[in-house]
Amino acid sequence: MTSCLGQITLKAEQASPTGKYKAELRESDTGALGGWTSSIRVSEVSPNFWTRLLRREGDTVFGGDLKSTHVSFTWKNDNHLQITCSGCDKSKILLQSNAWKDVTISYEMGG
Repeated sequence: MTSCLGQITLKAEQASPTGKYKAELRESDTGALGGWTSSIRVSEVSPNFWTRLLRREGDTVFGGDLKSTHVSFTWKNDNHLQITCSGCDKSKILLQSNAWKDVTISYEMGG
């Protein structure tokens, strides 16, 4: 039996070249009444005490109403994450940040 509340699945995870940051692609099945959502979260691998205490070690930088099979990412260097969205309907993208802390985020959107 499938829950009507849905579930979140980690689909991909990759650390930046020096291991300072990591990016995670997560897919959510919103349950019987909804569809699929995907998001990318960037976070520090070893945040300090205060960062953890204030819950600022990471944030969601990309998200939308789409399956994770359309989304991929790669670290170009330690401070540049490139997100690719193939076959994505731009109207279904709900969040698209260009930066988080000192990480720059670029996008490649395929039709």
